[in-house]
Amino acid sequence: NSADIYVSNSYTDGSSVSLLEAIACGLSPVVTRIESIEEWIENDYNGYLVDQENPNQMIDKILELTNSKEKLIRFSKNNKKLTQSKLDWNINFNKLENIYNNL
Repeated sequence: NSADIYVSNSYTDGSSVSLLEAIACGLSPVVTRIESIEEWIENDYNGYLVDQENPNQMIDKILELTNSKEKLIRFSKNNKKLTQSKLDWNINFNKLENIYNNL
């Protein structure tokens, strides 16, 4: 929670728990383009998506964030909104319970 930026350069991943924790803490992610990650990160809205084959792009985005307090704040606010809308345990548990009850 004391960090500002979350970095992941994975080639494959499912729904990353560490990414979701970073989002919930309001961090600004710099992550590789992977379908499961793109479900959570919209490029230049709440983080950066970079190409796996382009490590310089990741370096550039990390440096960009370290030099832009404005983007860190904007990404953090957008990730907190995302947390409230999609990562609330009570809301998601109720949805799961309704699905189970309708089976």
